[in-house]
Amino acid sequence: MHTHKPTLFSFSKQTIKDHYRVGYQKTGWLQKEYNSDYIFVDLEKYYFNLRDQIAQLLIYKRFINQTIQLEELHDYVPEEFKQYGHDGISKIGTFFYETNAQFIKTLHEFIHHILYKKIIKLPFLFQATPTFRIHCPNSANAEFFPHFHTDLALGHPPYEINLWIPLTEKRSGHGFYLATVENSNKIARFIDYDIPSLMDDTVFRNQHYLAFCKPKLFEINVEKGWGLMFDGRCFHTAMPISDHTRISIDFRIVLQEDFVKAELIYENRGIRKQLLLLPNDYYYSLTSADL
Repeated sequence: MHTHKPTLFSFSKQTIKDHYRVGYQKTGWLQKEYNSDYIFVDLEKYYFNLRDQIAQLLIYKRFINQTIQLEELHDYVPEEFKQYGHDGISKIGTFFYETNAQFIKTLHEFIHHILYKKIIKLPFLFQATPTFRIHCPNSANAEFFPHFHTDLALGHPPYEINLWIPLTEKRSGHGFYLATVENSNKIARFIDYDIPSLMDDTVFRNQHYLAFCKPKLFEINVEKGWGLMFDGRCFHTAMPISDHTRISIDFRIVLQEDFVKAELIYENRGIRKQLLLLPNDYYYSLTSADL
């Protein structure tokens, strides 16, 4: 029923730039509800439940043959699986594009009982397949980082909300950096709001761009058992870590009312897969209220 709407990339480059320029001027949901660009979310029992599910998936996918401390996973994984791809996802992370029914059940319970009932309290659409990120210390292609970006570069809406859930202890730090919406707007202005151009290596590797971004972000530490919810316009990056394996999952959220009001259909133009940001496509078929 939404296919009659035009898609984002059917417009001219200038129109897309103008669209994101306007998007940065609006007040986001987190800003309205929490007067902040980000909040911390108590995962409650689901921190341990999700962590246990990942350990079981690692056994099921034959990376390990018994339960281990996830922070030590790098000691059990061959080097070839540790290296990063051009999207910043390690080879081992790509094995988690498919999970299993128990993991999905646990994740959906968390989405319904914590995010929907306690935090957002409004129906929302959410990314059907969460992104797994497994960062091992001293991995090949670590020069990919820092990768200062926002998911708007993939074609996502400016009213999107991100949730990042680290499932390993931070030890010396998670190596996750974030910019406020205000500073993110400055970065977007620096590239003349040509945000999709950040998919081009020559743009996000440009030394002037990197130098401009670096002081605009700050390291954010998420305590054990908590997740980070942040405005989708925020530029962010992970950084390599040297003393432990970092495992996290992340997914994107859009309020149902924002999705319905939108005048166009957004498109995920990731390296791995290109999807329309619609239910039964990029988003799960049910809303948070219907799980």
